[in-house]
Amino acid sequence: MTARLDSLIGDNYTIKRFADLSAPEQLAIVVFMAVDGDAWNRVDLSTLPFDDVKTELTAMLPKFVQSYGTHLFGVATLSATALQDSVMSDAEISEDFASWDEYHASYLAGGAPAHPEADRWPVILSDDDSETIRDGWHRFHSYVRDGATEVPAVFFPD
Repeated sequence: MTARLDSLIGDNYTIKRFADLSAPEQLAIVVFMAVDGDAWNRVDLSTLPFDDVKTELTAMLPKFVQSYGTHLFGVATLSATALQDSVMSDAEISEDFASWDEYHASYLAGGAPAHPEADRWPVILSDDDSETIRDGWHRFHSYVRDGATEVPAVFFPD
């Protein structure tokens, strides 16, 4: 883990195989690794609306579990405030915004869809000391806007 990630989560996490993660955790990882990225077998769902993407990916989860089930991920539940503080330490953000409230308002002005309170998808934490969140910015800002005090997170352990 990076020093930054270590200071954010300390030892308040568990390491799990992809196969043992919850469906929301698996879905967030699959979107990052196979839909938005190409680290895993790429899936092109660009022609589908988001609700259909989630349905399609849920149906595909057994194939991803079969292929990537032994890959390890860190899982944590973070204080929204601690995550906000860490984000404000990101150079790219702290150089442009004086406070979390200013940054958050600016981000929301660009739009962040609502996400349900139940079965929340985690943010994916960065393995680079220059940023806090690698993926899930819309989710994070939506959760904070909706008053969440805790945010689910996953990360790539060393």
